Amino acid sequence: MAQPIPTNRILFTLTGPSGVGKDSIIRGVLEQDTKLNFLTTCVTRDPRPGEVDGQDYFFLTKDSFRQGIEMGIFLEYDEHYENYYGTRRQEVANVFKDNKDAVTDLNWPGVAQASSQMPENLVSILVLPPSLTQLEQRLLRRSSEGGSPVSAERFGKIREDILHMDDPAYVFTNPDMIGSTLRRYNHVITNDNLDQAIQDTLKVMNLEREKRRVS
Repeated sequence: MAQPIPTNRILFTLTGPSGVGKDSIIRGVLEQDTKLNFLTTCVTRDPRPGEVDGQDYFFLTKDSFRQGIEMGIFLEYDEHYENYYGTRRQEVANVFKDNKDAVTDLNWPGVAQASSQMPENLVSILVLPPSLTQLEQRLLRRSSEGGSPVSAERFGKIREDILHMDDPAYVFTNPDMIGSTLRRYNHVITNDNLDQAIQDTLKVMNLEREKRRVS
């Protein structure tokens, strides 16, 4: 029988287009916030150079992931780019059991799934680039440094979404934010300067804790 989730603990999710700096922000807040733990998620793709099983991700076979789906162990999961991605309920419970909050990056479909199951705990943060030009420069730099390149089709959707950022009712189409609107997120942060984006994220986290009177 699943243990009840304490209502005063928080799962912070960061969502945003590829190259916006979600991983860098998460690393920054983890270095400064001792009440926060990284929530390790599961994936069926092969590890990339430098990635550690159980630290960056839990690397599962597709068969074991499908078995987990049948057993209902996932808080959220998704299949894209021919691989499964998901968060096990037990990993969230493990963080909360230590009286800490959790942070991870999720695409919008994952956020929506998780929020439907633990609406009192989840706080969604949308991370945006300061401009399309800067995002494109970051993606090109990431590709030149050995990171995963972004296809022209995917970047086209990101570009279209960013051009509509002034419309709160616009429905995003890029894979990370697909199906969401600005209004669906609890908070929006612009990553123009990484240090400032980290501080802005920490402020959001402390604000949400104050609402719940988290010690």
